[in-house]
Amino acid sequence: MGGVMNHVDLPAPGPSGIRGRVRDALVACLSPADLAFHAANEALASRFPDLWPQVVNPSPARRLHDAMAQDGGHHYAVDALVSIMIFGPGAMDPDAPVDRATYLAVHTALAALLMNAYTQSETFRRLFNHAAQTTLPYRRWHLSPDDAFGTTIGDAQRWAAGDRAVMALNLDPADPDENDGNAYCDDNEYYASELGVQRFGLDRSFLHEVIHVLTELPDADGLHVRGPIVEYENIVLKEIGDPSPARITYACE
Repeated sequence: MGGVMNHVDLPAPGPSGIRGRVRDALVACLSPADLAFHAANEALASRFPDLWPQVVNPSPARRLHDAMAQDGGHHYAVDALVSIMIFGPGAMDPDAPVDRATYLAVHTALAALLMNAYTQSETFRRLFNHAAQTTLPYRRWHLSPDDAFGTTIGDAQRWAAGDRAVMALNLDPADPDENDGNAYCDDNEYYASELGVQRFGLDRSFLHEVIHVLTELPDADGLHVRGPIVEYENIVLKEIGDPSPARITYACE
């Protein structure tokens, strides 16, 4: 399946009647690629109801990337995944030193997450396999354990990092603070869900940056409320059994 797919926002399945007839008419207009994409997302949402917003209004950039990243097979040894992705230590500032003990701790946590995600999540395998066959053979990433979470996926970011591909992760994704009653929404520590404001967990924080690396997609997707990275993040976390509610927007509002 390939090519550019037309964006069609589908209503979620409901009882028979006019809503069901409208949905059936929309489905009849979709290409086979669109139908497969929608069926896969609908199947996930039937298991995880908080993913329905991604069925009704999916990220266009995620739809396009899904058309390319289709191979969900188990092709790589799980203990080799981190070495396929990571070149070695390197801070965002090319002149800054990297603490070896901190690097090893973050590297170990990343390796464990990659092994778990590749084993349990077909979506993650599709993303990893596609990157391993396209971008990663030519560009492996430096891992920074001391900087704030981020990746140099943009030209300006890569230039600022000394023309290097750098992924920054750390083991403290959400610092406790005085306002721990979720009375406000800080994009660096919390995210919005249908159940209210949630604190970022380590797996969600790591996965967000890993998916940037694998897809080389930005967070923004036009005016779409979530964008491709958040939607992939939600799906992979569900598939690996993470109990946290799905993230419904990119910005914590």
